[in-house]
Amino acid sequence: MLFSPCLLGCSRTCSRVLGLSLGTAALFAAGANTVLLFPNWDVSYLLRGLIGRHALLGSGLWAGGLMVLVAATLISMMGWRGCCFRKSAPCCSILTALLAAGLALVGALICFVTSGVALRDGPLCMFNILSYNQTQAWKYGYPFKDLRHTYELGTWICGLFRGTRRQADRCSCLNLPSAGITATPGSGPSLGVACVAFLAYSLTWPDFWDRNYLYDRSLWSSVCLEPSMAVVWHVSFFSVLLCISTLQLLLVAVHFINSFLGLFCSLCEE
Repeated sequence: MLFSPCLLGCSRTCSRVLGLSLGTAALFAAGANTVLLFPNWDVSYLLRGLIGRHALLGSGLWAGGLMVLVAATLISMMGWRGCCFRKSAPCCSILTALLAAGLALVGALICFVTSGVALRDGPLCMFNILSYNQTQAWKYGYPFKDLRHTYELGTWICGLFRGTRRQADRCSCLNLPSAGITATPGSGPSLGVACVAFLAYSLTWPDFWDRNYLYDRSLWSSVCLEPSMAVVWHVSFFSVLLCISTLQLLLVAVHFINSFLGLFCSLCEE
């Protein structure tokens, strides 16, 4: 076919551009994950082990970063026909490009899933809870995730008695006064412990149940007390990681098409 050399040249040019783009995206992903390790640019949280598990997992460093960067380097080298790929057969080069694209696909997927889970669970921060004597208490944890699980527990308990999800009915269905945390006689020890834990959260944030922290910015400063910008830091940079990994997935999809086109042209050329 007369047009196969031209298409093969276009395929190689596309590989160069895709390799450069993937490499740049990998560096940005590594940078975003690195920043997540230093909330408010403070290294003390990392030294004290107060960094969220999603950031410590480092998917932006080794998955969306290193794995994609290695794949991008191979793709670029094959596009420029450099190093050991200069004398290799076109078919072998394209097959290697497909394997490199698979490596980039796995890395981008890991980074994408981790970022999505991190945005769903929320940041690790210090937040206020009510202790058993209704005094203020602070602890480090995942308030948005923990409260969601507590809500599911409370709804299940209430469903056993009244089947309601309203705040006023939570106290009555658990046989607890709205202003106290002492279970009435006959409620049982195990039920009483569950009621105390659930009511403590309910009294702390009574309107939290119908609000999502990703859409309600008033929760960003009222729930997390330390670090001061924990939610902003978490949402901003994990959103960046999510966008970068999405871009990487799109680039890998384009490269798969380009590689199959190059493989077809190389077979026609032979």
